[in-house]
Amino acid sequence: MPEVLKSIIPEKLTEIKELQNALTLVLNLLEKVLQENAELKQKVQQLQDELSKLKGGNARPDIKASKKSRDISSKGQEQGIKRDNQEGDKEPVVIDKEIKVDIQPSDLPPDAIFKGYKEYTWAGYSDRP
Repeated sequence: MPEVLKSIIPEKLTEIKELQNALTLVLNLLEKVLQENAELKQKVQQLQDELSKLKGGNARPDIKASKKSRDISSKGQEQGIKRDNQEGDKEPVVIDKEIKVDIQPSDLPPDAIFKGYKEYTWAGYSDRP
């Protein structure tokens, strides 16, 4: 225990100024201890990472914080602001032409397996059998 704490005798602290000085000393000491604790935790993590690397494992990844802060709240919706990427704002895709593509079995790779037909729209085109 530091000598500063040993010199503080609570029974003899009767005046406010003495209490303030004692409290200041204790808070300064606490701040120093917390700072040392944080440094020791960082050092322990570094040593654990190094040990993990030496054992052939992976160390803890060093992930940097995102520099771009984007607003992900719903404030815009609350204020009536419409965004471009909302589902309700999109117009339906109008299909004006269908093209049937015939593929010969010889054009397919030898390990190709037929799994049935599925209808979907891709890049403005509909693929139907």
